[in-house]
Amino acid sequence: MLSLNIKILLFIILIGLIAIIGCGGGDNGTTTNPDTTAPANPTGLIATPENTEVILNWTANTEDDLAKYEVYKSTHASEFEAEYYSAVTTNTETVTSLTNGITYFFWVTAEDKSGNESGYSNRVETIPISITAPTGLIATVGDEKVILNWTANTDSDFLKYKVYTSLSVSTPEYHSETTSNSATISSLTNGTTYFFWVTAVDTSNNESQYSNIVEAIPVKIKAPTGLIAIIGDSKVMLNWTANSESSLAKYNIYISLDTSTPEYHSESMTNSATIDSLSNGTTYFFWVTALDTSDCESAYSNIVEAIPAKTKAPTGLIATTGDGKVILNWTANSEGSLVKYNIYT
Repeated sequence: MLSLNIKILLFIILIGLIAIIGCGGGDNGTTTNPDTTAPANPTGLIATPENTEVILNWTANTEDDLAKYEVYKSTHASEFEAEYYSAVTTNTETVTSLTNGITYFFWVTAEDKSGNESGYSNRVETIPISITAPTGLIATVGDEKVILNWTANTDSDFLKYKVYTSLSVSTPEYHSETTSNSATISSLTNGTTYFFWVTAVDTSNNESQYSNIVEAIPVKIKAPTGLIAIIGDSKVMLNWTANSESSLAKYNIYISLDTSTPEYHSESMTNSATIDSLSNGTTYFFWVTALDTSDCESAYSNIVEAIPAKTKAPTGLIATTGDGKVILNWTANSEGSLVKYNIYT
């Protein structure tokens, strides 16, 4: 049998081995400190209400060890009453099965791979609604007024529209309401920029989100009318009906290669203009505006399109009547590239 001293020595050696193994053994006693740093709080949280749901979006975190986001919701504004909803790996989430007409509050947190969770993002609140926001809002300016038109709402429980106006893009103010998809906003100041929105309201008095925003500057001077284009070799001649306002100062000519982006080209003191240095065979679009002596500019005229061509317009056209017919004659073109004539009636 082993003596008591030997047993004590072996016990001491065993305890020492356990201590060495517990400290990392062959790792020279070094340890790795656990990650206790939480990600930054998410920012830029916004909410878009839909029918019984809300779409959340926020700015993505940039941490390399980010694992997920956690979404919280509540019917109370305090974050202490925030309830966990879901975890997502992208910076968007659709919160479903909500009750229309109820105010909900939302927060988001970020969590890293070590399980550290950030604080709450900014809080957003919104009300899920069933009524669709109006679309296609456009504005037509007049003398101290703006005429608004938009696409009619097709929701079965639609009741009316509310019209909002403002002098800035960020603070819509209630102006009036209507049951039709148009409204005339009067008593405005000519030369001042106004912004407009429209919402829809249902029979339960739920109000939709704002429509698209439009801006307009009421002016006393009317838009030119009767704009026509006559093509030539590398040019287009424009003519339109002269404005009758005594305050008329000049016209601005606009040109574009598409129908939606008029670009300023030149000005004219008369109701005609020749646009030179164009490319034959290319389709151009033209508009004209009128400006008064206060430099207030009208809305655009009607749009016309034209394709400059080297072939000249026929001249000397005469008509001779006959029994149930008309005989047309004109001076023959001299261009060698002439192929045919088109007859219009």
